[in-house]
Amino acid sequence: ARFLSLRAITADVNPGQVNTDGKASSSLTSTSSNLWTSNATRLAGAEEIRDARWKIMRQLGQKGYVQLQTTHGNLNVEIHCDIAPRTAWNFLTLCCRGYFDGMALHRLIPGFMAQGG
Repeated sequence: ARFLSLRAITADVNPGQVNTDGKASSSLTSTSSNLWTSNATRLAGAEEIRDARWKIMRQLGQKGYVQLQTTHGNLNVEIHCDIAPRTAWNFLTLCCRGYFDGMALHRLIPGFMAQGG
């Protein structure tokens, strides 16, 4: 699967579309700007990179799986990356960082949710 780094240019995020830094156009319309004769492709913003990642996750159509190990047994969680890519990305990222390690689950509703914190 493709993974977009935090240094992606806009052409990587939106294929066929190149966004520039706009320096050449601003130098033609403003006397307070330095003169620029060429444009550089700008880096994509964090939100553009996240949107591209979520679009890729939807296109892959795959699910993620996480096993939460508790004192009362293991919970196998199915993550629908294709349906809710933003939520799935956030949850899986927190899992990879160990955010839930040692967290107490104080409320469990089977088939619906587990609440911790």
